[in-house]
Amino acid sequence: MRPASDSARHVPDIMTVPIKVRSFLANVGLFRELAEDELDRITALTRQVRVSRSEILFHRGDEAMGLYVIVLGQIKLAFVSARGDEKVVDVLGPGQSFGEAVMFMERPHVVTAQALADSLLLYIQREAVFDELERDPRFARRMIAGLS
Repeated sequence: MRPASDSARHVPDIMTVPIKVRSFLANVGLFRELAEDELDRITALTRQVRVSRSEILFHRGDEAMGLYVIVLGQIKLAFVSARGDEKVVDVLGPGQSFGEAVMFMERPHVVTAQALADSLLLYIQREAVFDELERDPRFARRMIAGLS
């Protein structure tokens, strides 16, 4: 049996991969239209979240304190029906965001978010987005353009 090559032994672990938060956000649809200074302020209040497979990010009914952007991994959004069956609403992957709709409406989460794989996410606090909305009404138009 041949020994594994060095490259096979050094596969990066998703839980330790470093990323450039600002560069990543600048390429996500929701933030693509933002001005440089707006993106800088959002980045300053963004933190990296690493979750293991099967870990719950939030439950249905939890307060929406921010939004998430997936860098690596996969997240399932689901709820349990009145009959007790799980209903999967969506399965999201890298570059996709979630939680923004209920955050903007200031409503509790309507689904539970669970990692289907080890995942690296960016978490943007509600206050970061709301402060920018109050600072400059054009920010709202740029975010809407990014959502489109």
